[in-house]
Amino acid sequence: MDKSNGTQTNIPKEELFNEQCSDCRKNIKVSRERAEKYETFLCDKCKEKRWLEKVIKKAKTIIPKKFWGIDTEKPLNEYKDNICSLFIHGKAGVGKTVLACSLAKLYIKQGHEVKFISYPAFIMDLQGMFRGEKDVYGYAKEIAWYPEKIEKDPCLYKNIERKGVLIIDDLGAVKLTDFVRQITYYIINEREMKCLPTIITSNFGLNEIDEMIDSRISSRISGMCEVLQIKGKDRRLKTT
Repeated sequence: MDKSNGTQTNIPKEELFNEQCSDCRKNIKVSRERAEKYETFLCDKCKEKRWLEKVIKKAKTIIPKKFWGIDTEKPLNEYKDNICSLFIHGKAGVGKTVLACSLAKLYIKQGHEVKFISYPAFIMDLQGMFRGEKDVYGYAKEIAWYPEKIEKDPCLYKNIERKGVLIIDDLGAVKLTDFVRQITYYIINEREMKCLPTIITSNFGLNEIDEMIDSRISSRISGMCEVLQIKGKDRRLKTT
């Protein structure tokens, strides 16, 4: 309808062409533009299936194999549309890492970049690099900032846009040295200063981290993270 004079205006409908979904062979309708531009087509259901397969494949390169097919029993609705920083603590085997990996899967599905590091393995890598006189702090900087893309030249790090969710699993589960404390503080401080979403799991509460590692670390975690304690029995222990 032309509102200026009240007359009916005929708007031509978009011409559609019959094609077949290349996966399920179902007949679908596509626009002229798509028909001229592409040689193969997918129905909505197959598009979603391929997208989900891609997401699963990506998740498997990020989180440990043990957690590929395990999901937390806790509801994730409050985190669905809101990436936030979490400090998840509790006794061994109560499901801290399961929750962290479930959140990783959720964020990967939403298109966010996610990086998962085992804190003990990370520290061992750093110590090995230190003994080999390699660029320890360059490696720590990469973890702390988690660049979306990594340039070959470490000097270019400052010019890269850095974003993404960093998961630090099992904070504090390693012999503490001044070196470990210094690196840990550096990473946590960088994440907090740049307001980057960080998920941390630990067997220790903030008071224990204050005493065991560094009060500056526990303070920054408290300031940037929602603190979530998980209670329960060790699920790894078999009962008869």
